[in-house]
Order: sequence, then structure tokens, then C-alpha cells
Amino acid sequence: MNGPSVAALRRQAASSVGSAVTGVAAGVAGALGVASAAGSAPTVSGTKPGVLGRVHAMDQAAFTWVASHHVPWANRALPSLSRSANRSRLWMVAAGSMALSGGRSGRRAALRGLGSVALASTVTNVVLKNWTRRPRPVLDLVPHVRRLPRQPWTTSFPSGHAASAAAFATGVALESRSLGAAAGVLATGVAFSRVYTGVHYPGDVLAGAALGAGLAAVTLRWWPRRPVVAAFAPQPRVRVPALDGGEGLVVVVNASAGPDGEVAPRLRELLPLATILERVPQPDAEDGGAPANGDGEDVASEGGTPQPGPHAAPGTAPGTAPAAAEGADGDEPDSSDLVALLRQAASEAAVLGIAGGDGSINAAAKVALDFGCPLAVFPAGTLNHFAADLGLQRLEDTARAVRAGEAVLVDVAEIARDRTYDFGPLSGMDPEVFLNTFSLGVYPDLVRAREAMEGRIGKWPAMLVGLVEVLKEARPVKLRVNGRARSVWLLFLGNGAYAPPGFAPAYRPNLHDGLLDVRLVDAAKPAARIRLVAAVLSGTLGRSRVYEASTARAMRLTEIQAGAPLAVDGEVRPGASQLRIAKGRRLVVYRPVGARRA
Repeated sequence: MNGPSVAALRRQAASSVGSAVTGVAAGVAGALGVASAAGSAPTVSGTKPGVLGRVHAMDQAAFTWVASHHVPWANRALPSLSRSANRSRLWMVAAGSMALSGGRSGRRAALRGLGSVALASTVTNVVLKNWTRRPRPVLDLVPHVRRLPRQPWTTSFPSGHAASAAAFATGVALESRSLGAAAGVLATGVAFSRVYTGVHYPGDVLAGAALGAGLAAVTLRWWPRRPVVAAFAPQPRVRVPALDGGEGLVVVVNASAGPDGEVAPRLRELLPLATILERVPQPDAEDGGAPANGDGEDVASEGGTPQPGPHAAPGTAPGTAPAAAEGADGDEPDSSDLVALLRQAASEAAVLGIAGGDGSINAAAKVALDFGCPLAVFPAGTLNHFAADLGLQRLEDTARAVRAGEAVLVDVAEIARDRTYDFGPLSGMDPEVFLNTFSLGVYPDLVRAREAMEGRIGKWPAMLVGLVEVLKEARPVKLRVNGRARSVWLLFLGNGAYAPPGFAPAYRPNLHDGLLDVRLVDAAKPAARIRLVAAVLSGTLGRSRVYEASTARAMRLTEIQAGAPLAVDGEVRPGASQLRIAKGRRLVVYRPVGARRA
């Protein structure tokens, strides 16, 4: 029998930590003689009043000892530090610095830290301080130079400043040890300053710190931590070429991806012998053109005359390559046509390279499969989901793998459309592929809403807000899933099993598992929308009857409701009446040994 999943164990542990911290806070409250809102002091079962009195006396003695000892430099520094943490201003500034200078891990650390602060502040200041009535310490023993200009008016237990400080430091440490260590030093200073300035007993601070750290751990229930190690993928049986200096590599750079003008020059520095082709986007798209490539640019359709090249696509004669689109002069492909540039590059290269976002990488993967050449992915988009799972954080990571000849084999999912139906501009084309996700129903709109907000508030909060907004106006989609009639709010398919479960799939532990991750929300259940939002809020989506999750190797979707859009690797595509989605070929992708997630 299979044991519980790692994600389930993490959620259980987080829930247990939260319960334990609540119990500890209640116990400490009783030990310190804190009165409840009803006027009576909480008691700890099995503890004698004499023990409670001694603990309370020790707390007062510790406060007196701190008040009677002076550190000259701290008389100004600690009151200023304490005031800077009012209304969590210090933590907001620290989070902003992390987000701006710490890269992807810094942004995640900042978001988890602030989320932990919001949770700890709410529980401490709204719930516990209204329940307890411990008075503030008497300031007679505290020198005037150490006292705060404005004394707090709320009750003493527990310390809200200590709770927020510990919550921020713990939340940051869950994402980044180095940033967490720095935040921990700052949090310790803030917590001690509350005793040094005379506004809290040491017991208030210790209880607040324990509460804040525990509530930060509880955030793992809704937002599991990403693993540091990159997703598993085996090495190919045939060794890929090691290209010293990049000789034999042709990279197509999406000019709209990454910082303006910085990607191509940097690639030329890293791989001076590689050929770099820059794709210049069209200023305006023509009506009826091909779909966008997922990075916000237009991709022209394929056509034209076959051109010679070293790699032959299936079904073509040796020495020839699939057709590339021709430009206005009939000789060279249009520089705005990404697919044409990719085919031109693949026809000339030993290794095809792509610098762009997930949509560009999707197009390059299809071309690499057709030409039978390895793919070098240079992360240069906004979100870089595929590159993140591979452990490619920077352009340098891919360049190092290309020089060393290090690569892995990853799954590719294929979408076959029923050609007896007219599907518009994609009718009759070869099966499409996706490296990350496929979806229909409200999920395309949900992804757009989430991505518009996640840079500001984080992925999970953005998903929740987007879910509520999208469901207000949405209508369910009717279709048959493997022959069974269904009405769904959304259907999500991942190329490989994603974690965590729910609406914010963040990463894949394995890029070679041969599975489709299937997630579905049943619209036929009574009050499905309300139950769905409630389950997401409470962290119980996995047990909700409106939500279904499973894995499969292939799926058949038929009688799909007209007008239902599809989203493939973040790119909205025209709908279809019938689709078959299955794990198909595998793609060789360069990745250095020991790659780590951002």
C-alpha cells in the first residue's frame, strides 16, 4: 500500500505545528497569569496554582533585571528599531529589498514573509489581545532615555511586534536560508527591544515569537515550499555534442523577451562561436494570422519551399528539412516569424537554441523534435516555468551545459485534433505539443488573471483573487471526457505530475514520469462555485467533492462545447470539437549536472 505523499505529510505537519503553537500560547498565558476576556485567568490542566505563580514571578524578575542593566549604544538604537517595526513598516521595507535584489528566491521569500506577518498580526492583535487582559509593565524602573515617545495602549500578552518579527524571519527562512539568517538577526533585535524599552514582559515576547514562527510554518499548508533540487530527468542514451565556444549551436533570440537588448550580446560573450539570430516582432498583428507564441508576440504560419539541411523530419527525404516560411523577397524567412527562424536555425545547426519564454520554448521544442536535434533552452522570459523545473536559472547555466555536453531527456505531451472537423487556422496541422500545461474552461482566464497579479501579491493569493473574479462571469463547459458526459468549470492537464495539489500548481518533481496530471472541477454539483472557493480558502480542496485529481497516460475529449478556448503552455488557441492528448515523444534538452531551481 502506498504511504501518504510528501505534500500531505507537510500539510499535516503544518497543521500540527499550528495546533501546538496555539496550545503553547494558551499554556503560557495561564502560566503568566493572563486574564481572559471573561475576567478569569486561563489555567493549564494538571498544573498547580503555585507553579503558575512562580512562573509569573520569574517573568517579572527577568523584566526587572533587563530594566536595571544598561547598554549605552542600545539606549538609542533599540527604541528606534522598535518604532521602525510599528505597523510592520520594517518588514515591508525588508521584503521590498529582497524582492528587488534577491532574484526569484528573494521574491518568494519576501511574499512568504509578508504573508506570515499578515497571518501572525491578525491572530495576535485581533484575536489574542482581545481575549487576554495582561496589563503592560510598570515603567518606574526603565530609564526615560529608553522609553518610547508614545506608549502602546493595547494589552501586553502576547507581543504583536515579536510575533510579526518571528513570522517574517521564519517565512523568509523557509524560502532562503541566507536571507532568513539576516532576517532572524533583525527579528531578534526587534523582539528584545520590546523588553528593553519596557513595553513588554519577556514572557510576552517569547510567546509572541513562538506564535509567529508557528503561524509562518502553517503557511506551508496553502503554499508548499519548492524543492531546491531540480526536477528529475534521466540522461539520454546517446551523448549530446559538447560545443566548446558554442560552435554548431544556432540560437534564436526572441527580441521581446528579457531586458531590452541584453540577451543576444550576453549570449555572444558566453558562446562566441555560436550563431545568434534575433527575432524582431511585428508592430501589429494581421487579422486571421497565426496564434501568438505565448510570449506576447505573433507567430507566422508555416509554408514555402523545403530547404536543405542536415536533419530530416519524419516523412521527408534525407537531406531535406520541413518547410520554412519565406519573406517578402521569397528567399529569406521574415525576421518576425519565430517558427520560420527556428526552422532555418535547425536546418543549419547541430544544436538548436532558443532564448525566450514558455511560448517560444514550446515552438522551439516542436521544431527540435521535427528535425531530431537537441534543444538548448536559455531562460529569457517573464516566468520561465519550464526552465525553472529544469533548474536553468540563468543564461550561464545553459551555456555551461552546452560547453560540457550535459543533457537530459524530458517528456513531451502531444495534442491531436480530429481533422474531420473544421478547426479554423490550425486545421490540418501536425499534432501540437506542450511542455508544461494544457487547459480548457475558465483556466485560461484564470491563468491570465493570476499572472497579472502574482508579481505584486504572489502566486497563491493571485490565484485566489483571480478565481473569485473569473467565476463571477464564467459558464461551465460541456464535453465528454473519455466517453463520459461532463460539465466542468475547468479541466487542467499537466505534462507530468505537478505539486502542490489544487489551483496553483507550481513545480514538477519529475519531467520523465510518462503521466498527465489531470485536475477537474465538476460544475454539475450543487453550489459548485461557492464550495470551490470555500475549499481553496480552507485548504481542503483535496477533500472537496467538486474537485477531482488523478493521473493518466492519455485522454480523449469529445463533443467539446463550441467556443471553449484552449490554453497550451500559457497561449490561448482556437477550440476544437475533439481532441486526444497523450504523452508522445521525448526531447533532449541541455542541462548542467547539479542544476538547482531558482
